[in-house]
Amino acid sequence: MFYYLYMPAMTHSRPVHFAYPACENVALPCGFPNANVTLIRRVEDRFLMRGQSYHFVLDLELPDSPTNHDAGMFMVKMKLLDPLGGVIREGTRSTVMRYSSPMVYFIRTIVLGPLLAIGYVEEKQILSIEVISHFEDDPRRPVVGAAVEIQSRFLRIYSGTLRIHAQFSGLRYVMHNFPMLSAVGGIITNLFFLFMLSAFAWTQLVIEPYNQNTVYVTEVNTGRKSLNARREEMVKKLEEKDRRAFLNRSYSLGQFPLSGPSLAPRIPSSPSNPSILEDSEQSRIEELNNEESEDGITTEASGSDFGTVPGIRRRVSFSN
Repeated sequence: MFYYLYMPAMTHSRPVHFAYPACENVALPCGFPNANVTLIRRVEDRFLMRGQSYHFVLDLELPDSPTNHDAGMFMVKMKLLDPLGGVIREGTRSTVMRYSSPMVYFIRTIVLGPLLAIGYVEEKQILSIEVISHFEDDPRRPVVGAAVEIQSRFLRIYSGTLRIHAQFSGLRYVMHNFPMLSAVGGIITNLFFLFMLSAFAWTQLVIEPYNQNTVYVTEVNTGRKSLNARREEMVKKLEEKDRRAFLNRSYSLGQFPLSGPSLAPRIPSSPSNPSILEDSEQSRIEELNNEESEDGITTEASGSDFGTVPGIRRRVSFSN
């Protein structure tokens, strides 16, 4: 389908019927032979593809006679016409019949004598004249006809044919001259685009709804601190906990901080109830151990260690 839509016809041909005004007193044409060639019947029937380059070639079938040889060089003129009869493009070319010496003519007549006698071969020449080259049709002003004129009064003509030959280039040249290669390439290209279309449809119809109905839990890694930084942070936390433990213990025992005149501690000579003191110390140690274990700190302390506050001895371990 793509081939027939993209590739234009290689050649269009139209017969050319020449006419000339006859003289009343002399048996010779009074004017040049001319012809009007209709390329299309209706304007809608456009046969030249847009953007394609064309060559207009006139084929003349001439008798190989002394009269035509004596006519010498002559001119061929062509005009391309639009629907209103205006001239779109005009071209002129000169040509002449091919020469052959009397000896060559005699030998050819002897060799081809039997074929000439039965009419299988004729003594004629066919001249192909490319009058207009590299023409591109304009859709707004299409070509509907051509006017051809042979500027010679003494030339004898059997017939004429106008050929419109497409000059392919690029992809059209490859498709016309290498049909098998272009067919394989076209099939592979179509399969590739079909695969891409199928993959896109699969993504939109299957993968995308699945992703929308799926909840992903993403763990955000904020990065690990260096060992020294973690050690310093743990030491600060440990000191803060020791300070709080010391203050809590002091207040629980009725003591005050050691600095400041109004905050001078009152250290009793002996506790009123030693068993209550040991229980409170032990419960405080357990609370500290629980809090520090949550922060990754393992603390070992004893009731006797609190006697040396604030220099509490502890063993700290860091868990990764």
